[in-house]
Amino acid sequence: MEPVENTLALVTGATGFVGGALARRLLREGYRVRILVRNANNPVLKELGLEASVNGRLEIVEGDIAVKESLDAAFDGVRYVFHVAAMVSTEASWDVYRAANVSGTENMCELALRHGVAKFVYVSTADVFGLPKAGEVVTEATPHAAWNEKYADTKIAGTQVVKDYQARGLVSTIIYPGWVYGPGDRALLPSVLEQLESGFLPLWSPNNPLGFIYVEDLVDAMLQALASPAADNEDFLILDAETQAGMLDLCARIAERFGLKYRVVKLPYWLMYGLAALLEGLSKIGIGGEPLITTAVVKSFGHCFIYSTEKAAARLRWTPATPFETGIRQALDWHCEHLAVGGD
Repeated sequence: MEPVENTLALVTGATGFVGGALARRLLREGYRVRILVRNANNPVLKELGLEASVNGRLEIVEGDIAVKESLDAAFDGVRYVFHVAAMVSTEASWDVYRAANVSGTENMCELALRHGVAKFVYVSTADVFGLPKAGEVVTEATPHAAWNEKYADTKIAGTQVVKDYQARGLVSTIIYPGWVYGPGDRALLPSVLEQLESGFLPLWSPNNPLGFIYVEDLVDAMLQALASPAADNEDFLILDAETQAGMLDLCARIAERFGLKYRVVKLPYWLMYGLAALLEGLSKIGIGGEPLITTAVVKSFGHCFIYSTEKAAARLRWTPATPFETGIRQALDWHCEHLAVGGD
C-alpha cells in the first residue's frame, strides 16, 4: 500500500453509525477522506465531527448512490472505496430498497472499476445467510438464503453484484457484520432502552446469542481487509462469535445502568409474528404509523444464529478486541452524554 497520507478513500454512509465511525478512524490514521452524501449541509455531519475543516483532509461531496450520473466526480483521484451506505428504514418500499441496496451498489462498483480503484470494501450483513437450521454453524461458505424481508433480500442481491464485479476485475472485500453496537449507536440500544422503560420485555425465544460486534472492532476488520492481499476478492463474517450474549444479557446491562425494573413476558413465536405482520399491514395503508415491531425483528430474535469467524482469524489475523461488557459500558456512557435517557 502507498503511504497513508497520500491516499484518498471514498466513504459512503458516513452520516450513519458505521460509516461515521469508519470516516473518523480513517482521518485519525492520516488518510485523505472524501465522504459522499446526498446533502452536504446535513447537520448530522457536524454532530459526527465530520466537517470539511478537519485538517484539510476531509472533503464532502454530494451525490446519490442510486443516481449514477451524480457520482462520477466523487471518484476522481480515489484509491480506495468503502461502500457502507444502505437503506434500512422499515417505512421504505421494496422499490426504494432495491434502488439503494442493489442499483446503488451496482453504480458504485461500475464507477470504481471504471476509475481504477485499487480496492473496494463492501459492508454487507450476516443476514444474507438466511435463517439457520437448528444447530447449523454459519460460515462464509453457507449459501445465501432469502428472508422475504426487504433489507436482507436486497443485501443478498447487492452482495451478488459485488461478486459479479469481482469477475469483471474489481478487487474487493465483502464484510458481513452482525449486530453492531457501541458509542454513536442511535438505533439498537435506544430502542431496547425505550422498551425497558415501558416496564415489560416481550420475548418469543430463549436467550439466543445475537452475534454482537463492537463498532471499532468492525472498523479494525475493514482496515485490515484493506491492507491485506489475503482479503482480495474474499468475504468475511465479522462479529464476536465467542461471546454468547443475547437479548436478556443486553437488557440486564441496560437496566442496571439506568436503574430500570421490567418484567419478561414470554410469548409464542407465531403470535409475535402475526402481530408484526398485522402492524406492518396497517402501516402500509396509513394506520398506526411506523410499526412497533416488524416481521424481520421477530425472525432475527426468534432463531439461534451460530457463526464461525475462523476465516477472518486465519486470513486477516482479526479477532474482536473489545469484551462485550466493556463495549456495552462505553456505548451506554456515550448514550448518557449525547442522548436524553429514553430519547430518540
